[in-house]
Amino acid sequence: PYAADAQMKIGESYQRARNLKEALRAYYRVVKNYPDADEAPRALMNVAECYLLFKDPPHAVKTYQQIGDSYPGSEHAARAQVALGTHYTDFGEVEKARAAFSRVISDFSLYPRQVIEAYIGLGDMDQSLGDMQRALNSYKEAYLVPYSGKKILEDLVRKISLTFQMLDGNDVRAKQFMAYQLYGPAGKDGFQGTIDDLQDPLLGDNPDSIKLLRLTIA
Repeated sequence: PYAADAQMKIGESYQRARNLKEALRAYYRVVKNYPDADEAPRALMNVAECYLLFKDPPHAVKTYQQIGDSYPGSEHAARAQVALGTHYTDFGEVEKARAAFSRVISDFSLYPRQVIEAYIGLGDMDQSLGDMQRALNSYKEAYLVPYSGKKILEDLVRKISLTFQMLDGNDVRAKQFMAYQLYGPAGKDGFQGTIDDLQDPLLGDNPDSIKLLRLTIA
């Protein structure tokens, strides 16, 4: 409804101005008065952000959980679950973060972006813990999710390349992987069967598993 959208904009304006108390009041009006509108779960996501800015993580967590309870199976619930995993990661609560991200993967397969974000969240967490192979495995799962959003996929490709370097202690596989993304199996000359043919070091040369994102990566 127009009124819900208008109220959201009021809340967002207050939030940008860092008037968080008024922002919360505006967002809660959306949730109370228009609970079935698309703006309601969006308002709750912003409520959680406000609580984090208030340095009030427990209320932020409760709000993310409220989204999941009030809008089960929705994209908003998937986004809230990713945010919950990210929050737990930021606070060093590894097992809770792993559980939150794993729930996205198991329960929200209809939303590929959030599934990719969850795998990336797991990979980033394991990379920070020094488990590069486990991180690479999560990034690989993200890489295999059908999705066309360029920005997140470019970020993923860079993470995979960096993880190859950290695992190997050199940049051989990292360079192979990036070159494959740029040129595909035919290599730079564009002709298969020549000396510069390439193989994806992440998935190998199995025709059933080949994936090429064809991203333009600096």
